Amino acid sequence: MISKGEYKPLSDDDTIDGFGKLANYLVDKGFERYEISNFALPGYESQHNLNYWSRGDYLGFGLGAHSFEKDKRYYNLANFADYKAEKVETETLSTKEQIEEIIMLGLRCKLGVDINKIKSLGYDITKNEYFLDYIKQSILKLEDDTLTLNPVFYHISNTIIANLIP
Repeated sequence: MISKGEYKPLSDDDTIDGFGKLANYLVDKGFERYEISNFALPGYESQHNLNYWSRGDYLGFGLGAHSFEKDKRYYNLANFADYKAEKVETETLSTKEQIEEIIMLGLRCKLGVDINKIKSLGYDITKNEYFLDYIKQSILKLEDDTLTLNPVFYHISNTIIANLIP
C-alpha cells in the first residue's frame, strides 16, 4: 500500500506520540508495560515472552525452530530433508555476546539487568562512561543490584543500550 501511494506512514515523531497516547490509555485501564512493546494486566504477562527476555532455556520443535540453553543456540534447518536427517546448526555465544544480550534484553523489559550476572562475566557496567549520567538523569534506575530503564526512554532504548555495552 505504501509503494502504491495508498498509505503514507506516520513520521517517527507522530509514531512515538501515538504510541505514547496508547501507552497512557492502557495504563489508565490497569495494564502494565512489562516489555518495550507489550502490556498486560497484572498476572497476565506472557510467560513465554518473559522467558525469552530473561534468557531462559527453551526448546523449539519443527522446521526452522530455535532452541536455547545457557550460551548456546540450536537451529533446526528449514529444509525438510535436512530436518528429517536431524541436521542442527549450533551457535555458541561468546562472553561478549552474552553480556550484550543480557543488557539488551534486560533493559527492554521490566525485569532489568542483574549487574552481578554481567560482572561475573567480566564486565562492570557501573564503570561504563555513560552509567552515572544515566542514573543521575533518571534514565536508568539501580535498585538491589538490578538495573532498569525508565520506560519514558524506551523509544531511544537502542541508543542507550548501545552506549552501555562493552
